[in-house]
Amino acid sequence: MGLYTPACSWNDSFACSPRRNENSAHVRNGEKTMTKSPIEMLLENHARIKGLLDRFDEAREDDARQRLIASSLAEIAIHGALRQELVIPAMNEALEDSSVADWAARDYEEQTHTMSEISATHSPSTRITKFQGFVETVKRQLEEEEQRLVPKLKGMELQELGERMAKRREELERVRLFL
Repeated sequence: MGLYTPACSWNDSFACSPRRNENSAHVRNGEKTMTKSPIEMLLENHARIKGLLDRFDEAREDDARQRLIASSLAEIAIHGALRQELVIPAMNEALEDSSVADWAARDYEEQTHTMSEISATHSPSTRITKFQGFVETVKRQLEEEEQRLVPKLKGMELQELGERMAKRREELERVRLFL
């Protein structure tokens, strides 16, 4: 199943403050900048998603909730793409353990299917209701990822993976701006 692409533009800001890892670097516009480790990136993605979901729960106006649904789906899609395209294959190669990859593939397929259903829903009230049910699933999946995926990453060589994740995230965010 392909990457979910929402029919929205991205304009929300997040309270996540970037933490730098001295062990990895990224070159942007000919200038060397520090890149976060893959673990930091995954946990920051989790914080972004959880922040959006919390804001959705707190929002009372339907227009605000619709914008938060679109922003949440876009952020979840980027996170899922990074995980499936880069993190899981690197783990499979380094650890020779497909159990996490199998779990992640099922999780990703379930997420993309549900996100597509929510996005295709035209009734604002039905869309909000469907998304409310999805919120708990996403929160559970993020917690499970922190318990199953992050510990396995801790023993791996992560510099190259971090650089690839930073580059791919930039690509996905550029694409999202034009949707």
